[in-house]
Amino acid sequence: MVSYANVMNDMLRHGIYTAGQLSGDGVHPSALGSAVIGELLARYMDGIFQKEAGSIQAGTRPSVYMTSREYEHAGILSCRELDINHMGTFRKVNKSRYFPGNLESSNGSGGLEFTVACKNLGFLYVRQKDGSGGQFDVYVDGSRVSEINADNYGAHNNQPGTVSCFFSEKKSRHTVRIVKKKGSAGDELILYGVLVS
Repeated sequence: MVSYANVMNDMLRHGIYTAGQLSGDGVHPSALGSAVIGELLARYMDGIFQKEAGSIQAGTRPSVYMTSREYEHAGILSCRELDINHMGTFRKVNKSRYFPGNLESSNGSGGLEFTVACKNLGFLYVRQKDGSGGQFDVYVDGSRVSEINADNYGAHNNQPGTVSCFFSEKKSRHTVRIVKKKGSAGDELILYGVLVS
């Protein structure tokens, strides 16, 4: 663990920077504060590398893993990369500068259907602050596996949300369908991407 607070407090105590220079709101680092964090991490990692350089063999994999390899080769598929069979009431939009190529359903029953090759499946979506976000059922190969709840009424901002939907032992092609839940509080769902491994 690297203590950002200790370094910042030391800089303030010695008059190197002011609190306003390191953070505009007293909580989140400014651009300068972020640069200091980057330097701290770079120095820490350089120290580890220098200490351990003789024992590191690049390109070798461990023979025993401490955790499951469930998310090996994980990634986020842009909605542009999906093999879409049926759009339903979804349409192609660009709602995020970080995750371009989104899908949105703002009214109607949803009904998006696509095929994807994966072992595990999830979604990255928008949780709506204004009450417009709906609840949508997720079906994989005809069976309901999960729900996407895009409602985040009363929050300060819209927020990204994730949900894990489907897990299996081996990678294969699956048909995925997203349908608005009966009695959904809202109508909108914006998908940023599909989480796969």
